[in-house]
Amino acid sequence: MKKYIIYTIKRHIPLFAVTFAVCFSIFMSYFSSISIEYTVYSGYDYYNYSLFGNLIDSGIITVSIPLAILTMILPIFANTYRYRLRAADVFYQVGKGKKSIRYTNNITLLVAVLASFTIAFILGLLILFARQIPNINKAPNVVEFTSTGPYGYEITESRTTYYLVFNFLYYLPTYLILVVAGLINYFISYFLVTRSNNLVNSIIILFLGQLTLGIGIMSPFWYTQILLAYIGNSTGEYIDIISNLLGGTQTATIISPIAWTYYLFDSLITGFGRGIDSSWFIDMSAADVVSLALSIVCTLLYVLMGVLGFLYFLKENESSGEFAGKAPGRDYFQIIIFHIGFGLIGLWSTLTNTLSGSIQTLVGIISVISESIIFGAIYYVFLGLLRRNFKINKKEIIIMAGSVSINMILGLVMTVVMPSIFG
Repeated sequence: MKKYIIYTIKRHIPLFAVTFAVCFSIFMSYFSSISIEYTVYSGYDYYNYSLFGNLIDSGIITVSIPLAILTMILPIFANTYRYRLRAADVFYQVGKGKKSIRYTNNITLLVAVLASFTIAFILGLLILFARQIPNINKAPNVVEFTSTGPYGYEITESRTTYYLVFNFLYYLPTYLILVVAGLINYFISYFLVTRSNNLVNSIIILFLGQLTLGIGIMSPFWYTQILLAYIGNSTGEYIDIISNLLGGTQTATIISPIAWTYYLFDSLITGFGRGIDSSWFIDMSAADVVSLALSIVCTLLYVLMGVLGFLYFLKENESSGEFAGKAPGRDYFQIIIFHIGFGLIGLWSTLTNTLSGSIQTLVGIISVISESIIFGAIYYVFLGLLRRNFKINKKEIIIMAGSVSINMILGLVMTVVMPSIFG
């Protein structure tokens, strides 16, 4: 097995090198440009009023993006032997148990890629730390000046520059949470990728599965909540609720723990920002409570999906290498994910385009009908790519027609009803 591990590492050296190069360039560039000071002008704190558009940032989101992408697509690289008959023959002729080989393939790649990511992250932090060393115990710089105010009076104002020193120890729990989230993301993606023995099919199912967990499942609940907030507000204006701040957590993908980690640790690291504190929970409205509860449910669902994916990874029975590269794939579960994914994408698109209530009824009706036709055409094309055959049976016609019709009817109803609610 030691020889096979070495062989696996050597075979994927280009992948590791690209991973490190991309992460290193992103982290070095970002941590080299993060602002290490902020200015208060005559008591007006520019940072506090800039909200999320500020320059004082811990870099959590920037670090998270490549991790999320890597752990989502990495299972494809770890399971390439499923996609080519020759590779499958080599895989199954190795003188070890099939499960042992599969474990070695996935775990070796996962550990090596996470190591590349970690090294790049540490180097980025070292750059940021080195930039902030001169700020340690550095007194604020106060500059006073006189300006002419209203009615010609002279006003003495001041500009105070504070020098930042981050709490770098908080990067450790941040890193650990993100790595755990990345591992969960990997095993969710592993389950989706291994629904097929064909590369194109695996990519399609991976995309639809992640999109379903990300926006498909929770969008109806999310938009229903917004609708209730609108209806419950006598002025007809949008209610600024906590869900705006927790919006990123309302998804059952890696975006959820990334958002929670940002809200928990960004302000602790920088000493500034809009982190979670007790003020969030004062005078919470019903919409706030629903939003917070939904965020927690989404996160728990994400963790549950990851645990199930990991258990499947441990218990999976190897399929015959004869199926490698063939369109039908490993099992029929992929077609279930396919139809559910497209159905929820259609629902999300319908809700997004019609819930605003700002479009005219006639224009809205034309728009909904045309979008439904386009959606149905895309649905059909992707099913053909999945099957490598554009012939569809009666059952599939019923499923697709039902999905398109439901979304079109829902869109038409909402297009007619929304203007009366918001007008």
